[in-house]
Amino acid sequence: TKIEGETIPVPGQMFNYTLREPVGVCGQIIPWNFPLLMAAWKLAPALACGNTAVLKPAETTPLTALLLADVIREADLPPGVVNILTGAGGTGSALVEHPGLAKVAFTGSTEVGKIIRRALAGTGRRLTLELGGKAANIVFDDAPLDQAVEGVVNGIYFNQGHVCCAGSRLLVQESVFEPLLDKLKDRLHTLRVGDPLDKNTDVGAINSRQQLQKIEELVASGVDEGAQMYQVDCPLPERGFWFRPTLFTGVSQSHRIAREEIFGPVLSILTFRTPEEAVEMIVRHDGVPVLAHPGWTASRPILGRLPQLVEHGLAGIEVYYPDHTPEMVTAFRQLADRYGLVVTGGTDYHGGGIATRVPLGSVPVPPEVVPALRARWMSMRAGRALRDA
Repeated sequence: TKIEGETIPVPGQMFNYTLREPVGVCGQIIPWNFPLLMAAWKLAPALACGNTAVLKPAETTPLTALLLADVIREADLPPGVVNILTGAGGTGSALVEHPGLAKVAFTGSTEVGKIIRRALAGTGRRLTLELGGKAANIVFDDAPLDQAVEGVVNGIYFNQGHVCCAGSRLLVQESVFEPLLDKLKDRLHTLRVGDPLDKNTDVGAINSRQQLQKIEELVASGVDEGAQMYQVDCPLPERGFWFRPTLFTGVSQSHRIAREEIFGPVLSILTFRTPEEAVEMIVRHDGVPVLAHPGWTASRPILGRLPQLVEHGLAGIEVYYPDHTPEMVTAFRQLADRYGLVVTGGTDYHGGGIATRVPLGSVPVPPEVVPALRARWMSMRAGRALRDA
């Protein structure tokens, strides 16, 4: 992998070029839902670009970061290149405000992200934010329902719903609402709740008592506001924090469970009549970020219009949680152009010293082009996808 500058053609006898350099010390704050993965996503780009890093893991999950520090020390990385700073919110605040940082990269709640953005405004320091939202699966009346159900289950119950782009809303076209709901309820009964270290477990433990209380409070608000709750009656382990897979019907846009990020295994189902109404429900969602909005349909016109009408987020097509590294997304885009499909959008990827700009979106790849795609991934250089934050 190379990080390359560019030679810029200019008139006359002049040599004009750009040179990419490390930004310096990067302060990196990560959440508790994927602690080791988040640490790797933050540290690797920063180190690869020649920066040093101060990483603060979440106060409930610091052990993997400390273990990673031991691995880094064994790898003979020079002292001071990677620094692990444990603590709660006050520690993170002190890190953000430290004048020695050149960049801050934060993954966490939207509320805290806003605070960090205000704190860094006018300082000249770079900032990358990856925040929460209220993603939505959209099932149209011509969708393959069995496939859609699997996507819905994966979208919300994977990792107990502890995912920033979890599909915590489900928008269903009215004509297929009943059959889809029946299939979804049947599928919920097959989910196993238990030890997350057991490979047969589908829904593991909630991160903390505090998070469990938040989930319970929002679920209670859904019941109080008139939505109908359906919850699987399955046994729960005696120790730890657990919550059964849950779904709500009769949900309106004004309900808290449709607007607020629950960050747990709770699905809110809303219905729509036309594709235009579905898009309107996403776009006009009281300013709540929509990080993903996969569509389940066989209609090519809808497939083409959905990513264009919604200005942000991961516009998946009959898929949830696709891999989208810079190389893969670039290859997806080229293949989509070739096959007349649409991949649009863009966001700051998990950044370190230099934030990576990658187009978001994915399409199912025709089987006959998989070998060519795999070869393209191997040959592409990630440096071409790098951009300044």
